[in-house]
Amino acid sequence: MLFNSFEFLLFLPVMVAGYYLIPFAYRWLWLLLGSYFFYMAHEPWLVILLLISTVVDYFCALQIARTGSWRKKMYLVISILVNAGMLIAFKYLSFITENIREILHFSGAGSPAEAETVSYSIGQILLPVGISFYTFQTMSYTIDVYRGATNPRSTWVNLPFMWPSSRSWWPGQLKEPPGCSRN
Repeated sequence: MLFNSFEFLLFLPVMVAGYYLIPFAYRWLWLLLGSYFFYMAHEPWLVILLLISTVVDYFCALQIARTGSWRKKMYLVISILVNAGMLIAFKYLSFITENIREILHFSGAGSPAEAETVSYSIGQILLPVGISFYTFQTMSYTIDVYRGATNPRSTWVNLPFMWPSSRSWWPGQLKEPPGCSRN
C-alpha cells in the first residue's frame, strides 16, 4: 500500500478513528495490527521479516542484559548479523551480484548467458517496504541495551506486542533517519 494510493486514503481514517474509539489500554494492539496490515498489504509474506527481526532482537536484548561481557558481544553480533543480513539480502544483493557479474564478464571469467540468469533471478526479489527504517530501528534497540542506555523490555505486556507496534508503526516510514530506541 502506497501513501498516495486510494487504499491508503481508506486505511488512514479507519486507523485514526479506531485509535480514538478503542480504550487507551488496547490502542497499542490497534497500532500493531494496523502496522502489520500495512506491511502485509504490500506483500503478505514479507511480514515474516518483521517477526524474525522482532523475535531475534527481543531475545538478544534479554540475553545481553542477563549475561557476562563476552556473551553480551555474542548476542549483539547475532542481532546485527540477522538484521544486516536481511537488509543486505533484500536491498543490496541485486546490486552486489550485478557488479560481480560485470567484473566477471569484463575479466572474461563468466559467460553473459550465465550472468543474465543470475541477475534475473536475483532481480525478482521484492524489496520490503521500509526495510532500512525497520532494520536500523531494531538494531538501535539492541545496541542501546548493550551500551546500557536502555533496559530490555522483559515483561509479557511490553513485549512481544507493545515494542513491535512502536517499531513497525506505519507512519514511521515517513521519518528519516530512524532514531534511537529511546525516541
